[in-house]
Formats: sequence, C-alpha cells, structure tokens
Amino acid sequence: MKPTLPRGAPETRKLPNPHSCCLYDRGVIEILPEPGTADTWLLPIKAIPGARRDAIVGPYGDRLKVRVSAPPEGGNANKAICGLIAKALGVRRSAVTIASGPACPEKTLRIEGAAEDAIRAMIDR
Repeated sequence: MKPTLPRGAPETRKLPNPHSCCLYDRGVIEILPEPGTADTWLLPIKAIPGARRDAIVGPYGDRLKVRVSAPPEGGNANKAICGLIAKALGVRRSAVTIASGPACPEKTLRIEGAAEDAIRAMIDR
C-alpha cells in the first residue's frame, strides 16, 4: 500500500544535488608531454581551495578536480596541490610545479619523473 500524504501537504522528492560531480560530463583528461623533455608531463586540473579535506576527486570535464583545505592566499593552495599530487604519484614534492594558472582555479601542473601510466592510475582512482 502506498503511503499517503495529509491533505494540502506538498509532495517532497529527493532531487539530485546540482553541485554533485556525477552530474557533469566526465570527459577524457589529456595528459600532454612537455615539448623538449623526456619524462615531463602537463596535467590540467581544477583547483578547489578551502575545502574540508585534501582529496583528488577525479575527472571534471577535461580536467582533474583537486580539493585542498589550504586557503588560496599567498600560494598556500598551490603548494598543497603540488604536495598532494606528488604524494599520490610517489615523486618528490619539487617534481610537481604550477606550469600555468597560478592565480586561477584552472591550472596546469608540470610533473617530472612520473610515468604516464602512474598519472592515469591516479586519475582513475
């Protein structure tokens, strides 16, 4: 038997969260080799500073979504993002730098000394 609502009560339905990652197109993230280098890669990311905890969320369109708890002031969020990616890949912290977009949420990271397969595995986790 279907439960009934009292007369005049609005019907409530659980709607999906419009800010949920599952609603966005999960495109292919293009990892590009840096021109003129043997094992340096360029990885596009979407940075979310000031989050509750540090996490690599996953694909967000054609970028990798990364949340960090550090505030965006003084480059603290950029340092936290580089440290988080370096830890996930098992490379030195200095091997991950900001190639472009240091002051905007859409950034490109330069990753030295990591294999493309390791970067793909990090994205797919």
